[in-house]
Amino acid sequence: MSPHFAWIKANKWLCWIMFWGAWLCIWPQSIVPGAVAFGVGYSYYRERGINLASIAATWLGVTAYLALAHIGVDWPEQVRLWIGMGALMSVIVLCFRYPMFGFLILSAISRRGYYGGYRRRWW
Repeated sequence: MSPHFAWIKANKWLCWIMFWGAWLCIWPQSIVPGAVAFGVGYSYYRERGINLASIAATWLGVTAYLALAHIGVDWPEQVRLWIGMGALMSVIVLCFRYPMFGFLILSAISRRGYYGGYRRRWW
């Protein structure tokens, strides 16, 4: 390996930033499915086996796939109800298992957390 690129390979964060930057430039449409797959894979990696959290992450990944890949499909009402209830239960399980995931979900819902929204003034 050339000594000019050795410092890049030695820095893990720089390698990942360059990898994802190149990925975003080449295949931007695959970022969301890739993020879902990464989340499911990371859950299995962290849990080291099959348990409730990994099953919930898998179901959430399947639900995200159905939502993204089948946009415009008219699902029957009962199917939508059960998929939605399963996704809600999966989110609840993952919020309790991974507190930072719960924080990000609550921040997104409340619009007052770390990731966005506006500052409300009370006076």
